[in-house]
Amino acid sequence: MKRASDTHSAIDAVWRIESAKLIAGLTRMVGDVGLAEDLAQDALVAALERWPESGVPDNPGAWLMATAKHRAIDQLRRRKMLGRKHEELGHELEAQQVSPERELDAALDDHVGDDLLSLMFTACHPVLATEARTALTLRLIGGLTTDEIARAFLVPKATIAQRIVRAKRTLAAARVPFEVPRGSALAARLSSVLEVIYLVFNEGYSATAGDDWMRPALCEDALRLGQTGPMLRGSGVEWDLRKKQPYEVYDRMDFDIPVGVHGDCYDRYLVRIEEMRQSNRIIRQCADWLSSHRGPVMIDDRKVRPPSRERMKDDMESLIHHFKFFTEGYEVPEGETYAAIEAPKGEFGIYLISDGANKPYRLKVRAPGFAHLAALEEMCTGHMLADVVAVIGTQDIVFGEIDR
Repeated sequence: MKRASDTHSAIDAVWRIESAKLIAGLTRMVGDVGLAEDLAQDALVAALERWPESGVPDNPGAWLMATAKHRAIDQLRRRKMLGRKHEELGHELEAQQVSPERELDAALDDHVGDDLLSLMFTACHPVLATEARTALTLRLIGGLTTDEIARAFLVPKATIAQRIVRAKRTLAAARVPFEVPRGSALAARLSSVLEVIYLVFNEGYSATAGDDWMRPALCEDALRLGQTGPMLRGSGVEWDLRKKQPYEVYDRMDFDIPVGVHGDCYDRYLVRIEEMRQSNRIIRQCADWLSSHRGPVMIDDRKVRPPSRERMKDDMESLIHHFKFFTEGYEVPEGETYAAIEAPKGEFGIYLISDGANKPYRLKVRAPGFAHLAALEEMCTGHMLADVVAVIGTQDIVFGEIDR
């Protein structure tokens, strides 16, 4: 009795680990998400029947895949569909060991080679509604049961079951290919996948108390502790040097400043995720500008930039200028200045004092991590020791900039 119980526990663990890869591999073979999930379930039933007596095989994932492949052959034979596919499936196990041509051709045609990623793009296809995409992804990729998904959506189990069934039928009727899209199609489809990922991980996070979205006391604490970057924005302060004190070409860029509500580790995570999206927007705008404005983009002032390598190899004066530029530098007018940029971790500033020579008289680096780590004690007071790991991780500390 104990052995049977242990075997069932092992089957549950194997299914949680292998189910997504199993469904993805079967979808690639049969081209139908619904049929692939049915085949995977049949393989699971076979495992529940045989493994308690024969024991768990050395490679349970391969056993499930081989069993599902044989069921797929039976399905295709009964339905008399895709005779060529039937022959390929029937000889796939032997062909993998005898001849590598088929796998090589598939690898050359697939520029990613990840069945799980292909399944993700299939489940998140824009032909489905957002609710259907999310439910189907949780079912196929996340391995959640219909009950668990229904509790997450706060709807009856029957509603989620029908939503998943309709989604599979829609994908089959639309003949959605099982692949990772390429080129411009990838950019168009990626937003649909990212939307589902955002909903799965983030949408359930909401305020638990209080009437205000922003907490003024939290903002004041972040400012008092010298926080910048995601640490400050995660506490509800809309401050970004690229917007408030623009430099370079940021005043010509169109992007948003994400801010948090609670000022906790999860808010800082959400801010950083959204900042990656905004950075992508900035990169696209710069790439579009560069493609429409051909030619040199660097300043042509010989006093602050070295000559090009082409000119340096043909012109002796350029070679001398290059040598003097990198050995002597250039003289900075006497005085002092402070300049800062919005680095990924926060405000990175340089305070410089010049006496008119080609080397700074005094230099002070304002690293954002130094002020962030100084607030660690106040941020962790009253929390568990294990929370310190998460707090330091969301502070994004680099100890090379604070061990001075």
